[in-house]
Amino acid sequence: MPFNLLLFAGCGGIALSAVQADAQLGLASLAHPAGMAIGALLVALGLRLRLLATIAYYQHELVVVRLRPQQRLVTSGVFAHLRNPLLQGWWMLQAGWGVAFGTSSGLLLALALGIVLDFWVKWEELTLAAKFGDEYVAYRARTPRWGWQR
Repeated sequence: MPFNLLLFAGCGGIALSAVQADAQLGLASLAHPAGMAIGALLVALGLRLRLLATIAYYQHELVVVRLRPQQRLVTSGVFAHLRNPLLQGWWMLQAGWGVAFGTSSGLLLALALGIVLDFWVKWEELTLAAKFGDEYVAYRARTPRWGWQR
């Protein structure tokens, strides 16, 4: 769980840097009280999603940050509803901080992160299908890649 807190703080730090970048680039602030509330909600939901996914990993005696591929496919808990809760949570953290601080560059960073994560997931899905075969193919068929794809 410390990695989730590190990611939480890191995304916030990047968003603070985006505030300075916007000022240096002469970009107008997009900050708004509603944006602060929406951003805070995204950050809270993203952190919760990552924590639920981390708990599911620990229940299967797996670790979130790994140097070797996992030996088991986790399909329970939050993974029963979403194939990539760790990555979606990461994106929600970054986007939430960008929305909360109202920075153009922070929102562009969140967009870029979303594109990178989508490519990453598509590559990872090929690897998982090769490793876990029909088990992963069935899981992929019944579980959306991202939460907004229901």
